[in-house]
Amino acid sequence: MPLWIPIAFLAVFLWVLGNLIDKYLIEKFRHDDDDDTDANTLFLFSALFAVPTALFALCMGASVSIASLPIFIALCAGVLNGIYLLLYLYALAKTELSRIAPVFQSIPIFTAIFGWVFLHEILTQTQMIAG
Repeated sequence: MPLWIPIAFLAVFLWVLGNLIDKYLIEKFRHDDDDDTDANTLFLFSALFAVPTALFALCMGASVSIASLPIFIALCAGVLNGIYLLLYLYALAKTELSRIAPVFQSIPIFTAIFGWVFLHEILTQTQMIAG
């Protein structure tokens, strides 16, 4: 058996495990059925994880000397990732995991399609079949 087969199954297993942990945390912080503070609380804790990491990097003497365009692109990517995470947590708070997981697991397929459309990447036949 090729090595990539168990790695592919492991990736899907870990992705689903992450979804289950997120759903558990949403339920743990749930206040009311109509309240969105459970998703907001988990998003705040997730966002604040970057603060100790940045402080650790600064304490270790990391200096940043990057042009402004890559910084702007990185900031845009971070904002879009935050919006994605917030929408994901709202969806988890509102409905069950079995309806959300297939939508979020289709992200790599849409990534390949958008790469083909916008970046003019060439998809091989194997990549199209795998998608």
